Amino acid sequence: MDHADTVESLRFFVSLKEFCPPGSENFGYDETVTAWQQGRAAIAWTYGSLIGAHFENPEVSKAAGKSVYVPAPLGPYGMGSPHFGSWGIAMNKDSRNKEAAWAFIQWACSRDLAKRWTLEGGHTPRHSVYRDPEVLKAQPYMDWLYDHMLHWANPDTRPMLPEWSEINEELTLFQNKAWIGEISAEEALKGMQRGIEILMREGGYYDPDLKKPVQQWRNMKYYDLNPTGWK
Repeated sequence: MDHADTVESLRFFVSLKEFCPPGSENFGYDETVTAWQQGRAAIAWTYGSLIGAHFENPEVSKAAGKSVYVPAPLGPYGMGSPHFGSWGIAMNKDSRNKEAAWAFIQWACSRDLAKRWTLEGGHTPRHSVYRDPEVLKAQPYMDWLYDHMLHWANPDTRPMLPEWSEINEELTLFQNKAWIGEISAEEALKGMQRGIEILMREGGYYDPDLKKPVQQWRNMKYYDLNPTGWK
């Protein structure tokens, strides 16, 4: 965490504070979205899944139809690292209503519902919906988003570890301390390094006999199959 390149990146991040609205140290995602919707910010970040509902909905955003979406600037090595995530629905193995639960999952994950949801400003995990002519007419930004998502999305930006939520707390705590000027970028990253190293040691990740697991990622077309075609 305390590599020289990481220190420089955090310094740059903190330097952007002077261009942010007053009180930005207390901003979460909701406050960021509100500032954009009200026209109080020239640049803001958002999740691609929320553009339609939060940014392009004229009922809640003054910026609807006036925004341009681009990926985050590349780092000094020409690499981008946007977030990549999703939500899932699971069935409890002890459920007394497995058939009803499975029927709901099939309905909730169906292509028809995904299309209806996306037309209303939601988002879809189905690549075929991104290319649906009716969807593209209602949500034009999705044409750009889909291409860039496939090009830049990295599913491994966040560690696939049970301890990730605790690791994220360490990152958030020290990054915010640097943002408000309480500590320097170097001090913040050393703090992250110490906290994360403790978590990793407690989790047994420094065991010399532990083999690094390999995450297998499927082709996106896999998820457009009917449930009977899943493997």
